[in-house]
Amino acid sequence: MRSQEAFLPLHPRIFMKGLSPKQKQVLEILEDAVREGQHLTVREIGDRIGVSSTCTVHQHLKALERKGYLKPTNHRHRSIQLTSPPRPFVPVPVGGNAVAGEAQGHDEPLPERMLVPSEWVGQDESVLFRVVGNGLADAAIRDGDLVLVTRGREPSSGDVVVTQKGEQAELSWVTAENGCLCVRNGGTTAIPLTQESELTVLGRVSVVIRRL
Repeated sequence: MRSQEAFLPLHPRIFMKGLSPKQKQVLEILEDAVREGQHLTVREIGDRIGVSSTCTVHQHLKALERKGYLKPTNHRHRSIQLTSPPRPFVPVPVGGNAVAGEAQGHDEPLPERMLVPSEWVGQDESVLFRVVGNGLADAAIRDGDLVLVTRGREPSSGDVVVTQKGEQAELSWVTAENGCLCVRNGGTTAIPLTQESELTVLGRVSVVIRRL
């Protein structure tokens, strides 16, 4: 299971550490333009971020150059270039909330889909869940995190999985006890993964996404 800090669901740009909010916005606009085959002028960038001063835009671009996101140029004649191409992203459906321990309220609505790096998904079917509760804080999974859940492989001891019983999805540890695979949600009693438990394993957690 990997843990990644990401700027989801606001924008699928990974590892934007050290950038101001406006610098992040400029970089996002430039990456989106590259994906669409466009090359923006300084004034066009200013229009998109709501800044009329080209001097201010130049300052943001120079900051992105210093931090290694842009190639050094004079920023004229649509010459702005990224140091590396934008990573490919794919849409992944959002399955809703997954409860981990004592549930906490989350009023913020979730979109139907979010973009994640395609390398995280591979060929397997995947779905995102928002974590509600801190029952798996020991696994570095916290309330408000997003977890990417991958289907298609049987869980094993040590995995973190999302299970469902009725309409509620829960985030749980998988443990081996008395020769049987069980799940634990926080400090709750182990529940055997048997037909009698009526639990459906929706998939194992492969990536934890934390909003900056």
